[in-house]
Amino acid sequence: MNRKEKKEENQKTVRNHGGVTEIHLPDIKTTETVDAIIHSQPTASILIVICFAILLISLNVFRIVGWILLVLMMFTYVFGRNKKQITFYNTFFLIHALDDDTLVWKVDYPAVKEWSLKRSLFSMSTLTVETMGQNGQKIETRCWNYSTLKKALLHSMPSKVKLIKQ
Repeated sequence: MNRKEKKEENQKTVRNHGGVTEIHLPDIKTTETVDAIIHSQPTASILIVICFAILLISLNVFRIVGWILLVLMMFTYVFGRNKKQITFYNTFFLIHALDDDTLVWKVDYPAVKEWSLKRSLFSMSTLTVETMGQNGQKIETRCWNYSTLKKALLHSMPSKVKLIKQ
C-alpha cells in the first residue's frame, strides 16, 4: 500500500468512543442548519485595542505607542488565522482539531453528561465536555471567544452545565 492509499484509508476511518465520533470533515453529511460557529480569532478584543490605539493617537499623549498598537492589531486582524473551533447544530456539535483542518469530533447532545467553561483573563478559556456511558470520555479544548461560546452552550445544553467560572 503506497502513501496516498494509506492516507485515503485513514481519512475514511471513523472512531466512536462513548458518544463522541472522531471523523474527517469531508465525511460529515447533514441537512441540519448551523446554530453557531466559534472562531479562533478574538475579533472583539482586537477591535477594542484598535479603538484604544486611535484614542492614544488622537490625544497626542502616547502617539508612537498608539501607532505601534494600531499597526500590530490591523496586521493581526487582516492576516491572522481565523479557524473554526466549534460548530453547533440542532442535535450535535463539532469540535475542530486545531492542528488538522479536516479532523473533527462530533458530539451528540444526548451523549453529553456535563460541560464546564472556565474563563482566563490572560490566556484562552477552557471548555471541558464529559460524555456519558461506560466508555465516557472527557474532552478539553481552549478558545478565545468566551462570551460567544458560553451563549451557544447555554442555548444548546442548558441542563448539562456543571460549572461556569468567570
